[in-house]
Amino acid sequence: MLFLGLDLGTQGIRVVIADETGRVASEAALGLQLDSIERQDPAQWWLVSCQAIAQAIEGLKQPDKVTHIAGVSVDSTSGTVLPVDAVGDPIGQAFMYCDTSAQAEADLVNDAAGEFLAKLGYRFNAAFGLPKILWIRRHEPAVFDAAHKIIHPTDFLNGKLCGRFDRTDHTNALKSGYDLVDRCWPAFIQDALAIPQDKLPQVTDPGQPLGTVDRAAAARTGLPEGTPVVTGMSDGTASFVSSGALREGAFNATLGTTLVVKGTTTQRIACPSGALYCARHPRGEGFWLPGGGSFVGGAYLAKHFGENLAELEAQAGGMIPTGIALYPIVSEGERFPFINPAARAFAEPEPSNDIEHLAAAMEGVGYVERWIYEMIEGLGAPVGEDVYTSGGGCKSDLWLQIRADITGRQMRVPAVAEAAMGSAINAAAALHFGDIVHACDEMITYSRTHAPRPATARKYSALYNDFRSACTDRGYV
Repeated sequence: MLFLGLDLGTQGIRVVIADETGRVASEAALGLQLDSIERQDPAQWWLVSCQAIAQAIEGLKQPDKVTHIAGVSVDSTSGTVLPVDAVGDPIGQAFMYCDTSAQAEADLVNDAAGEFLAKLGYRFNAAFGLPKILWIRRHEPAVFDAAHKIIHPTDFLNGKLCGRFDRTDHTNALKSGYDLVDRCWPAFIQDALAIPQDKLPQVTDPGQPLGTVDRAAAARTGLPEGTPVVTGMSDGTASFVSSGALREGAFNATLGTTLVVKGTTTQRIACPSGALYCARHPRGEGFWLPGGGSFVGGAYLAKHFGENLAELEAQAGGMIPTGIALYPIVSEGERFPFINPAARAFAEPEPSNDIEHLAAAMEGVGYVERWIYEMIEGLGAPVGEDVYTSGGGCKSDLWLQIRADITGRQMRVPAVAEAAMGSAINAAAALHFGDIVHACDEMITYSRTHAPRPATARKYSALYNDFRSACTDRGYV
């Protein structure tokens, strides 16, 4: 029995086909051709998804194995929205989570949502979906009026697979304003923001039956017609699932284009600033998923080092600790562990060469990660001594060691540390195991651990304080 997970990321698509033991039978990864990461063409998502699925199926070697695929689950970026017409065709571009142009709209949403925010314990920021939907209504009224639904990337790809574009899951719906406590779209969205609720999708839990692969999608992807498709989840939640951090007190850090931290608690955590939000947990009732996403991460490395990254990394280990306070973001604005739309990358002092620059950028991510854990604990949610970590950044042993030394926590890396695996687990939980904890126990193994080195950790503690001071001096907090 096989399960296919598809992860639509910011810059590419990854597919994993795994069996019920967690063994990866095949995988594929393809990049997106982007003019901008802030506004993207959903048609390309589907085109490249079809290519990636077909490539992964071809990698099964034995043609008949494709018939063993028992289900499909998709994940994608949280906070991204796109308008579609009545048959699911996109109307214009998708507004990505990293597009922060809806700052004024975020303020309007927060003004309108006072009681709702007090109940849920967070605030909307420009990276959330609801301010973007309001931005479309205010600045592109023709697009807004033409939209039959305004959905999320996960919903779009699910719709392309099985023809149903009217449903989403609560992990994606959170940033579009869904009420996780009363399980409904709150009245203020329609009454105060003039966004009709019938333009928003129906909301259910991850892993619910959605439909089956239709004839058109089967022809494009190579998936058997009739293969079950289940509701998916956000990429941060899927990466969280892939780490196995599903028991109380366990936290996962997903390091990819950005850094996303999530953990398991039995109580809902409130964050007055709105930097941390508390989602419903994929385990179901009785569990919550506090966390958030910073803009620091692999995007900075890709921008500044590109094809030279591996060569530079081989030499960067000799530069640490660098003593440089570097905030590694590629565009203006930060959302976690603080919200500041004017935050920008800085280095103090400037690196002397590319090798030192890379080492300092890796350290900068580690400093932000430590800051996040301190913030979470300050809000009442203990973070364990082990951090379960996933995402493309986990391919770097140097980066893992730097993060362990800075945070003072052991990094545990799953054998397949990525969102696409989390989506495959979601499909397996829904269609085979019946429970996501059971699915994780059966399908996840750990390949590496990196423990903090006491002497280096002590040096980093002082440098971390310098980093925090540099952010304060710039007015970021």
